[in-house]
Amino acid sequence: MKFIMSTIIAGICLVACTGPTGVKEGSKTSDMPEWVRTDGNYDGKGIGAIGSAAFDETGTQIQRSEAKTAARAELSQIIEVRIQSSISTTNQRLKDTGLGAGREVSALQTQAIVSALADRVMKNSQPVKQWRDPTNRELYVWVVIDGDKLDESLMDEMANKIFKKKLNDAAEDHQKKLKIMREELRKELRKDIK
Repeated sequence: MKFIMSTIIAGICLVACTGPTGVKEGSKTSDMPEWVRTDGNYDGKGIGAIGSAAFDETGTQIQRSEAKTAARAELSQIIEVRIQSSISTTNQRLKDTGLGAGREVSALQTQAIVSALADRVMKNSQPVKQWRDPTNRELYVWVVIDGDKLDESLMDEMANKIFKKKLNDAAEDHQKKLKIMREELRKELRKDIK
C-alpha cells in the first residue's frame, strides 16, 4: 500500500513538473512584421528602435506605455552611443590635427553632455506602428526619429554644447573644432539616412 501511494504521489509530481512553464513562445519570425524582424530599422529615413511589453491583464494602456518606454529607452541608447562615438572620433581628429590634446571633453563632462543631447534628440521621437503577437499577446511598438529632425541646426546646437570656447582658444581654432564636431555628429547620427 505504501508503495502504491508513493508511486501515485511521484506520478502527480512528475505531471505537475512537466506542465507548461508559463512563458508562452511567440510567433515565428516569418509571421512578424518587417519592422519587428529588423529591430526597428527605419530604411534610410531616420533612426528607429522597437520595444515590447508582455501581455498585461490590467489593460492595453499599461502594456502600450511599457512598450513605448522600452522602445524609447532603446532609441536613447542608440543615440547616446552615436554621440559618444562622434565625441571620441572628434577628440582623436583634434589630436591628430594639433588642435587639441586628445581629451578636449573629459569623461565626466562627456556623460552629462551625451545624456542631455540624447534627451534633446529624443523629443523628436514618435511611435509609428504597433503590433500584437497573436500567439503570446506581447505588444511591440516602433519608435522613430525622422531624418529631417536631425537637421543642421540640431548639429550646430550639439557641437556648441560639446565644445565651449575656452579663453585661450583662438576664434579660428574654435571654429575648426566646431566644424570637426559637426562633421562627426552628422556622420554618426545620419548614417542610416539615405
